[in-house]
Amino acid sequence: MHRPVKPQDDISPLFSWKRLTKENELCFSAIGSIFGSILAEKVKYPVGVINTSMGGLSIESYLPKAEVDKNPALVDMMRSIGVYYESDKEYNNAGGRNYTQLGGVYNEKVSPLKPFSFKGAIWYLGESACCDDNRAKYYSTSLKLLIKTYRNYFSNNNLPFVVIDIAECLYPYFYNNGYNLINEANSLLNLKNVYNCPVYDVEPRWLDKEDKDIYYHPIHPRNKEEIASRTV
Repeated sequence: MHRPVKPQDDISPLFSWKRLTKENELCFSAIGSIFGSILAEKVKYPVGVINTSMGGLSIESYLPKAEVDKNPALVDMMRSIGVYYESDKEYNNAGGRNYTQLGGVYNEKVSPLKPFSFKGAIWYLGESACCDDNRAKYYSTSLKLLIKTYRNYFSNNNLPFVVIDIAECLYPYFYNNGYNLINEANSLLNLKNVYNCPVYDVEPRWLDKEDKDIYYHPIHPRNKEEIASRTV
């Protein structure tokens, strides 16, 4: 579970291109696979999708620390919620949650993609920020920095982002109506070529499993087709 402390220049040999099949689709992003399939049929040529998602991620894992450090207000926010580390020695001390660290995904899965050219990005995350007004403000500030950083990094100031709202759910481990705060933050981004994808009219279908395990939370609906079709 150890994650590189610094942004990497090359992709791990553990990652590889795979053709989407019935056998491996459950290991991929549902939104990504449906989006790619619909788009490929629409444009009549192959579509490549790079998935950097993992279960339980928070937005700081997608942000490079070097960019965060340029924003003192964001650093203060991160310190207040305990997700900022002062030195490299503090990194990789979260055990099985190391991948959620500041820069944990960026260093390993995003930074090596610099040679690639992208047509767009889909952002579908926010459940970890469903706590209160302060966490929602932190999420909004972080997402704006993420979009700006990625556009600069991939040398495309007009790189389109589709920001999908999170499902309507009364999260028992966070503020009950926190999803409204996150979705409101998404709708107020007001950035060029950033498109908010609402899901309030899509009735969520949850996994047929009760939430008895503290580590299991049914926050991801099963019915992704309607949501994914809106991203094309």
